[in-house]
Amino acid sequence: MIHRDNRGILRYLSDFASPREVCMKFINMCHYIDDLDHVAELRPSHRMYMAQLNSEGKLWAAGPFENGTGALFIYEAADQHAAEEIVHADPYFMGGAFARFELVAWSPALYNTVLQPSN
Repeated sequence: MIHRDNRGILRYLSDFASPREVCMKFINMCHYIDDLDHVAELRPSHRMYMAQLNSEGKLWAAGPFENGTGALFIYEAADQHAAEEIVHADPYFMGGAFARFELVAWSPALYNTVLQPSN
């Protein structure tokens, strides 16, 4: 266990697991189609969907690549099938904004609380 003063330099996530944490994390690394105008048209509905996932506790993190060609999403889901359902309900997916994406189960082992404070 790595745990230092209240600034919490580094912590192992397993040391702070709660009973609610029965879900797995899934990373969706997606790349947009070349028609970025079409992606922009879908963005308002996509962001509403992201807000919904966030309020339901199904979105851990999300954000676009700095160059605007894609994004990274980290979901909370019970299994691969549930994570795929999250992706398939995304307006970006339904509207054809993803040229390709990769959905991978992810097990974060540690995080830096100075960079990302815990709640």
